Parts: sequence; C-alpha cells; structure tokens
Amino acid sequence: MESNEDAVAAALATMGITLAAGVSAESVDAAFGSDTHKKKKGAFALELAGEFAARHAAEQPVHVPQHIRELFEFLYTEPPGEDSVDGDALDQADPVDATPAH
Repeated sequence: MESNEDAVAAALATMGITLAAGVSAESVDAAFGSDTHKKKKGAFALELAGEFAARHAAEQPVHVPQHIRELFEFLYTEPPGEDSVDGDALDQADPVDATPAH
C-alpha cells in the first residue's frame, strides 16, 4: 500500500467498492475480510495489477516495496556460470527418469 494508495483507491472505485474509513492497509484488509467482499479478493488483485500496468505504461510512478524489489532481484539475476560450483552441479547432474514404476 505504501505510496500506492491512489492506485488502490482507483482499483476499488472500478469495482464499485467504497471504504468509509478511507484507503489504508487496515481498511483494505477489513473490507476483504468481511463477508461482503471476501470473494472479491482475486478480482481486486487483478484490478490493482491492471492499474499498476496502466500507470507503468503511462510512465507514472509505482512504488515497489523493498522486500518485493529484493525478490525480483533474486529471481531475475543471471544463472551461475559454467565454471561455478552450482553451474557444474547442474550441468553434470543425471537426468531425471520420469518413467512411472510398475
């Protein structure tokens, strides 16, 4: 939520959801924890992702929390080189036999 409150508010508005307490992490948690909106969590996630994508395409700022930034850096770093221990282990590993046992 931090620094993305306007994007969250836009996604909620698109879904026709109004939060009486305003947009905060607590109010969004409360809204989607209620029986009224509990089944709309997935739709909200997709709507918010669409809002972020539209903002990114329009070169508008989108705040990425540090822990998510670190996750993407971990996932998208270059794989180990062939001369590394991990690279050698992967290159020399025996193929997995996926034949079902009878």
